[in-house]
Amino acid sequence: MNARRHGLSSAPQTDTQVHLQGRLVQLIGQDGIDEVRAQEIASRLLDYERNLAHQRDLMVRSAGQTQSQAVVQEELRRLFGRELDLFADELDEQLALRGQVKRSSANMAQRVHQRLLAFTVKVIERRELDAAKAATNSVRYLKRASNQLIKSLKGLRTA
Repeated sequence: MNARRHGLSSAPQTDTQVHLQGRLVQLIGQDGIDEVRAQEIASRLLDYERNLAHQRDLMVRSAGQTQSQAVVQEELRRLFGRELDLFADELDEQLALRGQVKRSSANMAQRVHQRLLAFTVKVIERRELDAAKAATNSVRYLKRASNQLIKSLKGLRTA
């Protein structure tokens, strides 16, 4: 159930996949294997391939992720750009009108910026934790698909 919810153990859905599964059944059937067993092997083979492709995608995405200062600042700007701009505009307006910025306003802007920055770091860490969990689950689903494929292929020896 959990694997289906994450899309890792669902039946092929596209016409290309259905056609590919049909073609695999035909090729496996040429070796004298009955159609039911050929269907099972083809299904498990495609499951394995889909899980393997998902694993590759996760590895490629995780290889490019680093929590550098630039990444944190970019995420901060994405999440709270408008708020940061409002604080900057307020401070600029005070500077233009009075020739100086009130210390309390500058301190408040700094405190808010620090809190938003801390929140942004937590968001990034949470995203990384979720990605790590997804990678762990992906490995588990890949092993499961691999074991099911091996089990189906070992069943050919007894048949």
